[in-house]
Amino acid sequence: MVSWYQPGNPDQLPPIGVQAHYVSYPDGAISIDPADEFTFSEDGFGWRSSAKPVLRGTGPVGYYDAALKRFLPVSRAQVSPDGRRYAYMDYTQGGLFAFGQIHVVDVDTGHDRTLGLPAAQYLIFDFSVDGIYFTYGPYGQSAGLLLLNPDSGATRGVFQDGYVLAVDKGIAWVRANEQDLHPTSPMPGGEGNAKTPVLNVLLRRDVKSGEVIEWLRRPSTASNFESLGVYGGAPALLVYLAEDNDIRWKTRQVPYEVWLVSRPATPEKVGAGVNSDLETDPWYRTGRVASSLSDAHGIWLGGSAIYLYRQGKGLTKVATFPGFPANGCM
Repeated sequence: MVSWYQPGNPDQLPPIGVQAHYVSYPDGAISIDPADEFTFSEDGFGWRSSAKPVLRGTGPVGYYDAALKRFLPVSRAQVSPDGRRYAYMDYTQGGLFAFGQIHVVDVDTGHDRTLGLPAAQYLIFDFSVDGIYFTYGPYGQSAGLLLLNPDSGATRGVFQDGYVLAVDKGIAWVRANEQDLHPTSPMPGGEGNAKTPVLNVLLRRDVKSGEVIEWLRRPSTASNFESLGVYGGAPALLVYLAEDNDIRWKTRQVPYEVWLVSRPATPEKVGAGVNSDLETDPWYRTGRVASSLSDAHGIWLGGSAIYLYRQGKGLTKVATFPGFPANGCM
């Protein structure tokens, strides 16, 4: 299953980012099912399913819920472990309609309930058995992590420092600077020319015990890396092989490697390139919006093409098709 998107301006959400397509493996043939079609609305609630009951959500990519056999207009990270509910943020408020509230939807009935949090920008990292892990962002992302009760709407702090990349199976993956491993101020962002801090350290943080382990450290002058997902407890990272002031950033021809880091400071290189197949805007990457999309074949990655990583066999392009994994092979 693939959540297809239309390549274009990387600073804008494509209006068809949750459309379901099927990729057969290994031949890479593409097919669709009209029952999984979504239409986009400008009302701030994103996509609306053609299938009944109607499901709404703001993506930015989709996920196939195998338990209820429905394609959902949100990423895997926003779906409850049993597949019966999902969370999303609407975009109905603020001068640029960049703010909204968090909703919880029952997949079986389509019942859409708004929780009582004030309108803001939210980053939803994981809908787990404990609740919904989230923070405020992405512009000026808040440090730390919060936990939301999907029934009562009550929130509590989990920890107050570091900038979260992903939460998966009780582990938060957090970025920080080697000179300040526990930042508590919001990350600079939004309008103007605010300088983003150098975040060259990846930390593994247990959300229950609070245990923190340094997992990876990049040179402070070549610090750029991004999360592609978390697979079996190991983060997959897209690591850029250029200094932060390299002129190639302007031409988007920065060489990169894909690393799977299953143990501290021991990355396994699984791929490399200089093209933009995995270099789309972070909003659409599996690292920000999904996790653990793997199956018996291996780990699925997406972007401007669909890739499969198999241990010992490296990264293989399965289909030259823009999209992101919405589930494994069925």
